[in-house]
Amino acid sequence: MQAPSTTATSRRNTQTEAKGAEFLVLGTLMALGIPSYIAHANTPDFDIVATNPLSGKFARVQVKSRWESDAVSFPISSLNSDFVVVVLLLRGTTKYSTLQFAPVFYVLPTSVVASAPRLGAMGKTMISKIPSFMATRDDWRAISRFLK
Repeated sequence: MQAPSTTATSRRNTQTEAKGAEFLVLGTLMALGIPSYIAHANTPDFDIVATNPLSGKFARVQVKSRWESDAVSFPISSLNSDFVVVVLLLRGTTKYSTLQFAPVFYVLPTSVVASAPRLGAMGKTMISKIPSFMATRDDWRAISRFLK
């Protein structure tokens, strides 16, 4: 499957990929036995609610996706969630390669993301500035622990 083409003056519409990333996170949570659902469309602070019916607790999860394999940052305007899951879709790049790989997930407490410096009007967070970012890869247990 080819990536959508862009020109120097146009910007790629990433809404489809972003929604796909949300469903990837939702499916992973549910496959791990964590009942979850997509939040209503007009919920700006989070995308998914993960639940524990036994404890009555829930976790608000914001999903941030990056299409490029060489992504170095992600924009985040709201820090009113419990977790941010960064999904690197690894769909290639426009500069160097079109190689595609399976998506990679980084599960971060929102407090960790909030402590990282943010740049510019869009509040871009540099991945390299997030403490122990690489250690959060596939750390779905963080959400499980939160829900207990």
